[in-house]
Amino acid sequence: MLVLIASLAALFLAEADVPREQPIAGYWEGALTIEGSPLGIAVTIEETAEGFRAHPVISEWIWYAIEPSPVTKTETGIVIADLYGGDAVLTLDPLYGQLVGAIATPDGSIGVHLKPLPPPPRPDWREEEVTFTSDDGTRIAGTLTIPNAPEKAAAIILLHGRGCGRRSVGEARVYAARGMAALTFDKRGAGESSGDCSAATHAQTVADAEAAQRFLQRHRNIDRRRIGYRGTSAGAWTAQALAEKALTRRGLNKPAFLITWIGPATSIRTQQMASARTYGERVGATDEQIALAEEAVALITDQDTADPRVLERLIAIRAQAEREGWYTLMFGPDDLPQTEADVSTLYLKKFRFDPGPVLQDLRDTPYLAVFGAEDGIVPLDDNAAALDRAFSSSPSLNVVVLPNRGHSLEHGDQIVELPGGGTYFKVDTVEPRFMTETILFLQREGFMPR
Repeated sequence: MLVLIASLAALFLAEADVPREQPIAGYWEGALTIEGSPLGIAVTIEETAEGFRAHPVISEWIWYAIEPSPVTKTETGIVIADLYGGDAVLTLDPLYGQLVGAIATPDGSIGVHLKPLPPPPRPDWREEEVTFTSDDGTRIAGTLTIPNAPEKAAAIILLHGRGCGRRSVGEARVYAARGMAALTFDKRGAGESSGDCSAATHAQTVADAEAAQRFLQRHRNIDRRRIGYRGTSAGAWTAQALAEKALTRRGLNKPAFLITWIGPATSIRTQQMASARTYGERVGATDEQIALAEEAVALITDQDTADPRVLERLIAIRAQAEREGWYTLMFGPDDLPQTEADVSTLYLKKFRFDPGPVLQDLRDTPYLAVFGAEDGIVPLDDNAAALDRAFSSSPSLNVVVLPNRGHSLEHGDQIVELPGGGTYFKVDTVEPRFMTETILFLQREGFMPR
Protein backbone atom coordinates (compact mmCIF):
# COMPACT_ATOMS: atom_id res chain seq x y z
CA MET A 1 0.00 0.00 0.00
CA LEU A 2 2.79 2.43 0.91
CA VAL A 3 4.52 1.68 -2.40
CA LEU A 4 1.27 2.46 -4.30
CA ILE A 5 0.78 5.76 -2.47
CA ALA A 6 4.37 6.74 -3.16
CA SER A 7 3.98 5.90 -6.83
CA LEU A 8 0.78 7.92 -7.14
CA ALA A 9 2.39 10.85 -5.36
CA ALA A 10 5.38 10.75 -7.69
CA LEU A 11 3.07 10.62 -10.71
CA PHE A 12 1.04 13.58 -9.40
CA LEU A 13 4.14 15.68 -8.79
CA ALA A 14 5.53 14.81 -12.19
CA GLU A 15 2.29 15.94 -13.84
CA ALA A 16 2.23 19.11 -11.76
CA ASP A 17 5.70 20.01 -12.99
CA VAL A 18 4.65 19.77 -16.63
CA PRO A 19 4.34 23.39 -17.87
CA ARG A 20 0.90 24.20 -19.15
CA GLU A 21 0.48 26.93 -21.71
CA GLN A 22 -0.58 30.16 -20.02
CA PRO A 23 -2.97 32.21 -22.13
CA ILE A 24 -1.52 35.59 -23.06
CA ALA A 25 -4.82 37.35 -23.67
CA GLY A 26 -6.43 38.69 -20.51
CA TYR A 27 -6.00 41.24 -17.74
CA TRP A 28 -2.63 41.78 -16.08
CA GLU A 29 -1.75 44.05 -13.20
CA GLY A 30 1.55 44.94 -11.61
CA ALA A 31 4.24 47.59 -11.59
CA LEU A 32 7.09 49.20 -13.44
CA THR A 33 10.13 49.58 -11.19
CA ILE A 34 12.24 52.66 -11.90
CA GLU A 35 15.32 53.23 -9.76
CA GLY A 36 13.73 51.06 -7.07
CA SER A 37 10.38 52.92 -7.05
CA PRO A 38 7.16 51.26 -8.26
CA LEU A 39 4.71 52.75 -10.74
CA GLY A 40 1.43 50.84 -10.91
CA ILE A 41 0.29 49.59 -14.29
CA ALA A 42 -2.56 47.49 -15.67
CA VAL A 43 -2.39 45.87 -19.10
CA THR A 44 -5.23 44.26 -21.00
CA ILE A 45 -3.98 42.01 -23.80
CA GLU A 46 -6.49 41.13 -26.50
CA GLU A 47 -6.21 38.79 -29.44
CA THR A 48 -7.36 40.25 -32.75
CA ALA A 49 -7.33 39.02 -36.32
CA GLU A 50 -4.00 40.84 -36.77
CA GLY A 51 -2.45 39.38 -33.61
CA PHE A 52 -2.14 40.34 -29.94
CA ARG A 53 -2.38 43.96 -28.74
CA ALA A 54 -1.72 45.44 -25.30
CA HIS A 55 -3.81 48.23 -23.80
CA PRO A 56 -1.80 49.70 -20.90
CA VAL A 57 -3.21 52.02 -18.23
CA ILE A 58 -1.07 53.89 -15.71
CA SER A 59 -3.55 55.31 -13.22
CA GLU A 60 -1.21 58.03 -11.94
CA TRP A 61 -1.10 59.56 -15.44
CA ILE A 62 -4.71 60.59 -15.13
CA TRP A 63 -5.36 62.30 -18.45
CA TYR A 64 -2.78 60.72 -20.69
CA ALA A 65 -4.10 57.82 -22.73
CA ILE A 66 -1.40 55.32 -23.76
CA GLU A 67 -1.73 54.06 -27.30
CA PRO A 68 -2.23 50.29 -27.76
CA SER A 69 0.95 48.36 -28.48
CA PRO A 70 1.59 45.24 -30.57
CA VAL A 71 2.48 42.10 -28.61
CA THR A 72 4.83 39.47 -30.01
CA LYS A 73 5.03 35.96 -28.57
CA THR A 74 8.50 34.50 -28.01
CA GLU A 75 9.74 31.07 -26.96
CA THR A 76 9.86 32.16 -23.30
CA GLY A 77 7.19 34.87 -23.09
CA ILE A 78 6.19 38.03 -24.94
CA VAL A 79 7.45 41.44 -26.06
CA ILE A 80 5.18 44.48 -25.61
CA ALA A 81 6.37 47.14 -28.04
CA ASP A 82 7.06 50.69 -26.74
CA LEU A 83 5.48 50.21 -23.33
CA TYR A 84 7.24 52.97 -21.38
CA GLY A 85 9.94 54.42 -23.58
CA GLY A 86 11.06 51.04 -24.91
CA ASP A 87 10.08 47.46 -25.64
CA ALA A 88 9.16 45.33 -22.62
CA VAL A 89 10.84 41.93 -22.99
CA LEU A 90 8.97 39.61 -20.61
CA THR A 91 9.44 35.99 -19.59
CA LEU A 92 6.42 33.92 -18.62
CA ASP A 93 6.85 32.02 -15.35
CA PRO A 94 5.18 28.64 -16.13
CA LEU A 95 4.62 27.81 -12.45
CA TYR A 96 2.68 30.93 -11.35
CA GLY A 97 1.85 32.41 -14.75
CA GLN A 98 3.46 35.79 -14.11
CA LEU A 99 5.30 37.96 -16.62
CA VAL A 100 8.65 39.30 -15.48
CA GLY A 101 11.24 41.27 -17.39
CA ALA A 102 12.51 44.73 -18.23
CA ILE A 103 12.40 47.68 -20.59
CA ALA A 104 15.73 48.86 -21.94
CA THR A 105 15.74 52.66 -22.34
CA PRO A 106 18.50 55.18 -23.08
CA ASP A 107 18.39 56.16 -19.39
CA GLY A 108 18.63 52.63 -17.98
CA SER A 109 16.57 49.52 -17.34
CA ILE A 110 12.99 49.58 -16.03
CA GLY A 111 11.74 46.45 -14.30
CA VAL A 112 8.34 45.03 -15.28
CA HIS A 113 6.28 42.54 -13.26
CA LEU A 114 2.72 41.65 -14.30
CA LYS A 115 0.34 39.21 -12.63
CA PRO A 116 -2.76 37.66 -14.25
CA LEU A 117 -5.91 38.75 -12.42
CA PRO A 118 -9.65 38.65 -13.02
CA PRO A 119 -10.61 41.67 -15.14
CA PRO A 120 -12.17 44.56 -13.22
CA PRO A 121 -15.94 45.05 -13.44
CA ARG A 122 -17.21 47.02 -16.41
CA PRO A 123 -17.33 50.73 -15.61
CA ASP A 124 -20.68 52.11 -14.55
CA TRP A 125 -20.53 54.86 -17.17
CA ARG A 126 -20.58 55.21 -20.92
CA GLU A 127 -18.88 57.42 -23.48
CA GLU A 128 -20.49 59.25 -26.38
CA GLU A 129 -18.46 60.69 -29.24
CA VAL A 130 -20.11 64.06 -29.86
CA THR A 131 -19.87 67.11 -32.10
CA PHE A 132 -21.29 70.61 -31.78
CA THR A 133 -20.98 73.80 -33.79
CA SER A 134 -19.52 77.12 -32.65
CA ASP A 135 -21.11 80.43 -33.62
CA ASP A 136 -18.89 80.84 -36.70
CA GLY A 137 -19.68 77.35 -38.01
CA THR A 138 -16.56 75.65 -36.65
CA ARG A 139 -17.23 71.99 -35.87
CA ILE A 140 -15.96 70.93 -32.44
CA ALA A 141 -15.45 67.23 -31.64
CA GLY A 142 -15.35 65.77 -28.17
CA THR A 143 -16.29 63.00 -25.78
CA LEU A 144 -19.12 63.06 -23.25
CA THR A 145 -18.71 60.62 -20.37
CA ILE A 146 -21.96 59.91 -18.51
CA PRO A 147 -22.69 57.82 -15.39
CA ASN A 148 -25.24 55.04 -15.87
CA ALA A 149 -27.95 56.34 -13.56
CA PRO A 150 -31.69 56.92 -13.88
CA GLU A 151 -31.54 60.56 -12.78
CA LYS A 152 -30.00 63.43 -14.74
CA ALA A 153 -26.37 64.06 -13.83
CA ALA A 154 -24.48 67.18 -12.91
CA ALA A 155 -21.76 67.92 -15.48
CA ILE A 156 -18.36 69.56 -15.79
CA ILE A 157 -16.89 71.10 -18.96
CA LEU A 158 -13.10 70.68 -19.19
CA LEU A 159 -11.41 73.74 -20.70
CA HIS A 160 -7.83 73.70 -21.97
CA GLY A 161 -5.09 76.24 -21.42
CA ARG A 162 -2.99 78.00 -24.03
CA GLY A 163 -2.12 75.98 -27.11
CA CYS A 164 -3.81 73.34 -29.23
CA GLY A 165 -5.08 71.01 -26.52
CA ARG A 166 -6.91 67.77 -27.21
CA ARG A 167 -9.64 66.12 -25.16
CA SER A 168 -8.84 64.82 -21.66
CA VAL A 169 -10.73 61.53 -21.67
CA GLY A 170 -8.81 60.09 -18.71
CA GLU A 171 -9.81 62.96 -16.45
CA ALA A 172 -13.42 62.78 -17.66
CA ARG A 173 -13.56 59.12 -16.60
CA VAL A 174 -12.47 60.06 -13.08
CA TYR A 175 -15.57 62.23 -12.73
CA ALA A 176 -17.90 59.73 -14.38
CA ALA A 177 -16.72 56.93 -12.10
CA ARG A 178 -17.85 59.13 -9.20
CA GLY A 179 -21.29 59.89 -10.57
CA MET A 180 -20.72 63.09 -12.55
CA ALA A 181 -20.81 63.66 -16.31
CA ALA A 182 -17.87 65.33 -18.06
CA LEU A 183 -17.52 66.90 -21.49
CA THR A 184 -14.04 67.22 -22.96
CA PHE A 185 -13.26 68.35 -26.50
CA ASP A 186 -10.46 69.06 -28.94
CA LYS A 187 -9.78 72.77 -29.31
CA ARG A 188 -10.57 74.23 -32.70
CA GLY A 189 -7.91 73.12 -35.17
CA ALA A 190 -6.72 70.30 -32.89
CA GLY A 191 -7.54 66.59 -33.02
CA GLU A 192 -10.84 66.02 -34.81
CA SER A 193 -12.12 69.60 -34.51
CA SER A 194 -12.12 71.87 -37.55
CA GLY A 195 -10.68 75.36 -37.68
CA ASP A 196 -7.22 76.85 -37.19
CA CYS A 197 -5.83 76.58 -33.69
CA SER A 198 -2.86 78.87 -34.31
CA ALA A 199 -5.17 81.71 -35.40
CA ALA A 200 -7.80 81.22 -32.68
CA THR A 201 -8.69 84.28 -30.63
CA HIS A 202 -9.97 84.60 -27.07
CA ALA A 203 -13.45 85.37 -28.39
CA GLN A 204 -13.45 82.23 -30.55
CA THR A 205 -12.17 80.06 -27.69
CA VAL A 206 -14.98 81.32 -25.47
CA ALA A 207 -17.55 80.86 -28.25
CA ASP A 208 -16.47 77.22 -28.58
CA ALA A 209 -16.91 76.75 -24.83
CA GLU A 210 -20.35 78.36 -25.06
CA ALA A 211 -21.30 75.89 -27.80
CA ALA A 212 -20.18 73.08 -25.49
CA GLN A 213 -22.44 74.33 -22.71
CA ARG A 214 -25.43 74.77 -25.02
CA PHE A 215 -24.90 71.20 -26.25
CA LEU A 216 -24.88 69.91 -22.68
CA GLN A 217 -27.98 71.90 -21.73
CA ARG A 218 -29.91 70.10 -24.46
CA HIS A 219 -28.71 66.61 -23.54
CA ARG A 220 -31.42 64.36 -22.15
CA ASN A 221 -29.16 62.91 -19.42
CA ILE A 222 -27.73 66.19 -18.10
CA ASP A 223 -29.21 68.45 -15.42
CA ARG A 224 -28.86 71.80 -17.17
CA ARG A 225 -29.01 73.68 -13.85
CA ARG A 226 -25.90 71.88 -12.55
CA ILE A 227 -23.27 72.47 -15.21
CA GLY A 228 -19.92 73.98 -14.21
CA TYR A 229 -16.46 74.53 -15.67
CA ARG A 230 -12.87 73.48 -14.97
CA GLY A 231 -10.21 75.64 -16.64
CA THR A 232 -6.47 74.96 -16.57
CA SER A 233 -3.99 77.84 -16.79
CA ALA A 234 -5.31 80.19 -19.53
CA GLY A 235 -8.45 78.03 -19.53
CA ALA A 236 -9.36 79.96 -16.37
CA TRP A 237 -9.95 83.03 -18.56
CA THR A 238 -12.12 80.92 -20.85
CA ALA A 239 -14.17 79.73 -17.87
CA GLN A 240 -14.50 83.24 -16.42
CA ALA A 241 -15.44 84.76 -19.79
CA LEU A 242 -18.00 82.00 -20.40
CA ALA A 243 -19.48 82.74 -16.98
CA GLU A 244 -19.66 86.41 -17.97
CA LYS A 245 -21.64 85.44 -21.07
CA ALA A 246 -23.88 83.13 -19.08
CA LEU A 247 -24.91 85.99 -16.81
CA THR A 248 -26.28 88.00 -19.74
CA ARG A 249 -27.05 85.67 -22.67
CA ARG A 250 -30.49 84.28 -23.18
CA GLY A 251 -30.74 80.51 -22.86
CA LEU A 252 -27.28 80.11 -21.34
CA ASN A 253 -27.45 79.03 -17.71
CA LYS A 254 -25.25 80.59 -15.06
CA PRO A 255 -22.44 78.16 -14.13
CA ALA A 256 -23.18 75.99 -11.13
CA PHE A 257 -19.51 76.18 -10.11
CA LEU A 258 -16.06 77.21 -11.37
CA ILE A 259 -12.76 75.40 -10.85
CA THR A 260 -9.38 76.74 -11.94
CA TRP A 261 -6.07 74.90 -11.83
CA ILE A 262 -2.97 77.17 -11.88
CA GLY A 263 -5.30 79.70 -13.49
CA PRO A 264 -5.13 83.50 -13.26
CA ALA A 265 -7.66 85.80 -11.64
CA THR A 266 -6.07 88.96 -13.04
CA SER A 267 -6.28 90.42 -16.55
CA ILE A 268 -4.20 88.92 -19.33
CA ARG A 269 -2.06 92.07 -19.45
CA THR A 270 -1.50 92.03 -15.68
CA GLN A 271 -0.63 88.34 -15.71
CA GLN A 272 1.85 88.76 -18.57
CA MET A 273 3.52 91.70 -16.86
CA ALA A 274 3.73 89.93 -13.49
CA SER A 275 4.99 86.78 -15.16
CA ALA A 276 7.81 88.68 -16.88
CA ARG A 277 9.14 89.76 -13.50
CA THR A 278 8.33 86.74 -11.30
CA TYR A 279 9.11 84.01 -13.80
CA GLY A 280 12.17 85.88 -15.04
CA GLU A 281 13.60 85.95 -11.52
CA ARG A 282 12.82 82.26 -11.02
CA VAL A 283 14.69 81.19 -14.16
CA GLY A 284 17.67 83.46 -13.56
CA ALA A 285 17.02 86.17 -16.15
CA THR A 286 19.01 89.38 -15.76
CA ASP A 287 17.40 92.68 -14.79
CA GLU A 288 17.92 93.92 -18.37
CA GLN A 289 16.19 90.87 -19.84
CA ILE A 290 13.24 91.22 -17.43
CA ALA A 291 12.95 94.92 -18.27
CA LEU A 292 12.89 94.11 -21.98
CA ALA A 293 10.14 91.51 -21.44
CA GLU A 294 8.08 94.05 -19.48
CA GLU A 295 8.64 96.67 -22.17
CA ALA A 296 7.43 94.25 -24.85
CA VAL A 297 4.21 93.50 -22.96
CA ALA A 298 3.53 97.20 -22.44
CA LEU A 299 4.20 98.03 -26.10
CA ILE A 300 1.80 95.38 -27.40
CA THR A 301 -1.00 96.11 -24.93
CA ASP A 302 -0.68 99.88 -24.51
CA GLN A 303 0.67 101.15 -27.84
CA ASP A 304 -0.42 101.01 -31.48
CA THR A 305 1.57 98.18 -33.05
CA ALA A 306 0.78 99.68 -36.48
CA ASP A 307 3.13 102.51 -35.52
CA PRO A 308 6.40 101.69 -37.33
CA ARG A 309 8.46 102.77 -34.31
CA VAL A 310 6.57 100.40 -31.98
CA LEU A 311 6.83 97.51 -34.43
CA GLU A 312 10.53 98.17 -35.00
CA ARG A 313 11.18 98.14 -31.26
CA LEU A 314 9.29 94.84 -30.76
CA ILE A 315 11.20 93.19 -33.60
CA ALA A 316 14.45 94.46 -32.10
CA ILE A 317 13.61 93.03 -28.65
CA ARG A 318 12.88 89.64 -30.18
CA ALA A 319 16.06 89.70 -32.24
CA GLN A 320 18.15 90.56 -29.18
CA ALA A 321 16.47 87.83 -27.09
CA GLU A 322 17.09 85.23 -29.80
CA ARG A 323 20.67 86.39 -30.35
CA GLU A 324 21.44 86.15 -26.64
CA GLY A 325 19.64 82.81 -26.30
CA TRP A 326 16.88 83.71 -23.83
CA TYR A 327 13.86 84.18 -26.09
CA THR A 328 12.40 80.70 -25.51
CA LEU A 329 13.13 81.09 -21.80
CA MET A 330 10.88 84.13 -21.45
CA PHE A 331 8.49 84.10 -24.43
CA GLY A 332 6.19 81.83 -26.37
CA PRO A 333 6.58 81.48 -30.16
CA ASP A 334 3.74 83.95 -30.86
CA ASP A 335 4.55 86.52 -28.15
CA LEU A 336 6.77 88.85 -30.20
CA PRO A 337 6.90 89.57 -33.96
CA GLN A 338 9.75 88.80 -36.31
CA THR A 339 8.17 90.76 -39.16
CA GLU A 340 5.26 93.13 -39.72
CA ALA A 341 3.14 90.19 -40.93
CA ASP A 342 3.29 88.64 -37.44
CA VAL A 343 1.49 91.48 -35.64
CA SER A 344 -2.05 90.15 -36.07
CA THR A 345 -0.99 86.71 -34.79
CA LEU A 346 0.53 87.90 -31.51
CA TYR A 347 -0.94 86.25 -28.41
CA LEU A 348 -1.62 89.58 -26.68
CA LYS A 349 -3.44 90.82 -29.78
CA LYS A 350 -5.68 87.76 -29.97
CA PHE A 351 -6.27 87.44 -26.21
CA ARG A 352 -7.53 90.39 -24.19
CA PHE A 353 -9.64 89.85 -21.07
CA ASP A 354 -10.03 91.14 -17.51
CA PRO A 355 -12.00 88.81 -15.20
CA GLY A 356 -12.29 91.36 -12.38
CA PRO A 357 -15.89 92.50 -13.01
CA VAL A 358 -17.35 89.03 -13.55
CA LEU A 359 -15.59 87.58 -10.50
CA GLN A 360 -17.48 90.08 -8.35
CA ASP A 361 -20.73 88.88 -9.95
CA LEU A 362 -19.82 85.27 -9.06
CA ARG A 363 -19.54 85.83 -5.31
CA ASP A 364 -22.37 83.39 -4.65
CA THR A 365 -21.03 80.74 -7.06
CA PRO A 366 -18.90 77.91 -5.62
CA TYR A 367 -15.37 78.62 -6.83
CA LEU A 368 -12.26 76.49 -6.33
CA ALA A 369 -8.84 77.89 -7.26
CA VAL A 370 -5.82 75.58 -6.97
CA PHE A 371 -2.48 77.41 -7.17
CA GLY A 372 1.15 76.35 -7.11
CA ALA A 373 3.11 78.07 -4.35
CA GLU A 374 6.14 78.43 -6.64
CA ASP A 375 4.26 79.38 -9.82
CA GLY A 376 6.13 82.08 -11.72
CA ILE A 377 3.64 82.23 -14.61
CA VAL A 378 0.55 82.79 -12.45
CA PRO A 379 2.08 84.33 -9.31
CA LEU A 380 0.25 83.19 -6.18
CA ASP A 381 0.16 86.48 -4.24
CA ASP A 382 -1.26 88.60 -7.08
CA ASN A 383 -3.94 86.13 -8.10
CA ALA A 384 -5.04 85.05 -4.62
CA ALA A 385 -5.37 88.73 -3.70
CA ALA A 386 -7.50 89.39 -6.80
CA LEU A 387 -9.88 86.60 -5.79
CA ASP A 388 -10.05 87.82 -2.21
CA ARG A 389 -10.98 91.32 -3.41
CA ALA A 390 -13.62 90.03 -5.79
CA PHE A 391 -15.28 87.58 -3.40
CA SER A 392 -15.07 89.85 -0.34
CA SER A 393 -14.75 86.99 2.18
CA SER A 394 -17.62 85.06 0.57
CA PRO A 395 -17.71 81.41 1.75
CA SER A 396 -18.17 80.42 -1.90
CA LEU A 397 -14.45 80.95 -2.53
CA ASN A 398 -12.09 78.03 -1.89
CA VAL A 399 -8.36 78.62 -2.43
CA VAL A 400 -5.91 75.72 -2.20
CA VAL A 401 -2.14 76.26 -2.45
CA LEU A 402 0.06 73.29 -3.34
CA PRO A 403 3.56 73.62 -1.86
CA ASN A 404 6.57 73.19 -4.12
CA ARG A 405 4.45 73.33 -7.26
CA GLY A 406 5.10 75.64 -10.18
CA HIS A 407 3.07 76.25 -13.32
CA SER A 408 2.61 72.61 -14.19
CA LEU A 409 0.30 69.72 -13.39
CA GLU A 410 3.21 67.29 -13.49
CA HIS A 411 6.36 66.33 -11.60
CA GLY A 412 9.53 65.23 -13.26
CA ASP A 413 11.74 62.39 -12.07
CA GLN A 414 13.35 63.47 -8.80
CA ILE A 415 15.55 62.14 -6.04
CA VAL A 416 13.80 63.31 -2.87
CA GLU A 417 15.56 63.69 0.48
CA LEU A 418 13.71 62.28 3.48
CA PRO A 419 13.90 63.41 7.11
CA GLY A 420 16.77 61.59 8.76
CA GLY A 421 18.96 61.54 5.69
CA GLY A 422 17.34 58.90 3.47
CA THR A 423 16.28 59.41 -0.13
CA TYR A 424 13.92 57.86 -2.64
CA PHE A 425 13.38 58.15 -6.36
CA LYS A 426 10.07 59.84 -7.18
CA VAL A 427 8.86 58.72 -10.59
CA ASP A 428 7.63 61.31 -13.11
CA THR A 429 3.86 61.58 -12.75
CA VAL A 430 0.86 63.92 -12.51
CA GLU A 431 0.36 65.83 -9.26
CA PRO A 432 -2.68 64.01 -7.72
CA ARG A 433 -3.73 66.86 -5.44
CA PHE A 434 -5.31 68.83 -8.30
CA MET A 435 -7.74 65.95 -8.81
CA THR A 436 -8.13 65.21 -5.08
CA GLU A 437 -9.02 68.79 -4.14
CA THR A 438 -11.44 69.00 -7.06
CA ILE A 439 -13.29 65.83 -6.06
CA LEU A 440 -13.54 66.93 -2.42
CA PHE A 441 -14.86 70.34 -3.53
CA LEU A 442 -17.50 68.83 -5.84
CA GLN A 443 -18.61 66.43 -3.10
CA ARG A 444 -18.87 69.21 -0.52
CA GLU A 445 -20.94 71.33 -2.89
CA GLY A 446 -23.29 68.44 -3.73
CA PHE A 447 -22.42 68.00 -7.41
CA MET A 448 -20.80 64.60 -6.89
CA PRO A 449 -22.01 61.82 -4.59
CA ARG A 450 -19.82 61.20 -1.56
